[in-house]
Amino acid sequence: MGGPALNRTLIICGPVAIPGQPAAGGFQSANLRVGALAESFGWSVRYLRYPDVKGGVAKKLHAYALAFARILASFAFGRSARIAHFTPLMRHFLPFELVIAQIARWRGMRVVVDLRAGGQEAIWGASGPVYRALYRRLLRTADALSMESRSCGPFVRAAAGREAFYLPNFVPDDVVAPPRVPSTTDRPPRLIYVGAQTEAKGVVHSARVLQALQAACPGARMALAGHADRGFLETLPTEVRDKLDILGPLPFEQLKRELDRADIFMFLTHWWGEGHSNALTEAMARGCVPVVTRRGFNAEVIGDAGLVVEDRDAADDIARRIAEVWRADRGLALSHAARARVADHFCARAARANLQAIYDAACA
Repeated sequence: MGGPALNRTLIICGPVAIPGQPAAGGFQSANLRVGALAESFGWSVRYLRYPDVKGGVAKKLHAYALAFARILASFAFGRSARIAHFTPLMRHFLPFELVIAQIARWRGMRVVVDLRAGGQEAIWGASGPVYRALYRRLLRTADALSMESRSCGPFVRAAAGREAFYLPNFVPDDVVAPPRVPSTTDRPPRLIYVGAQTEAKGVVHSARVLQALQAACPGARMALAGHADRGFLETLPTEVRDKLDILGPLPFEQLKRELDRADIFMFLTHWWGEGHSNALTEAMARGCVPVVTRRGFNAEVIGDAGLVVEDRDAADDIARRIAEVWRADRGLALSHAARARVADHFCARAARANLQAIYDAACA
């Protein structure tokens, strides 16, 4: 494969955040963190980034066509590497991603396919034989497979004919905050949501919970951080808009400060592609108590360190549960539990052995 210089070289291909800039989605954050973790144990990392483009279908098609052409050329004619680490988007991108993986193999690289998105089984179930054949081929092209939830194991095993390694989303070790100190619960709780501000992600439902919470906790507020479609905020209840702090997209250092000011992380998502949310893990790492729907891998991530919501339309019931936690001073205990859960399972220190095992298996 070109000699000793390639032995510890790694290409990460997929959506990757630009250091110091707000990430557009969990894929971007996760891939940048995987690269940093790989560098920490001796890999030289290069990135081949998918485009981050907003706008109409034509604009996106043009951007992705140019990006895939560039990536294909880089794999075919550019510098080689020991490992090509893919986080494929699948769906209509799958044929192009399969070609990229096969070119990497043709160049002598070892291929890791990292399944980091929720909804894989749903897409499989709704797809025909051609898509399923391409999906199997991509997974079986890989020298090692990884998945972000153990619950995906049976599905991946059936599609790939072998086991996949567990590699959940994780935060850098220094993102895990010190335990919060006791404070009075005479003040109202501060809620926060981080991510794309859409109905599917539960922002409207969280606003309704805030509205219902006012009766038990007058003065409660909620912060919204992340991208919002034009006009979306006008869909929120008029009576709660003045109780919202609209922060927009934030660099991570500023986002940490906002999470430190918050008490409750609201994540009432019903998005079909939900997996392991980076924002959820980050909020727990800073000591926010998560309130989540049983969607994607949310319940698996939070364990007993928060509240799982079965019906996100039940705003009064959700508000009552939050108020009970807050008034009984259970919030501090859950805050400690959330932070400890990330420290034990979802930080770089915990993920390092998993990532090393994936690369060792790929190169074996």
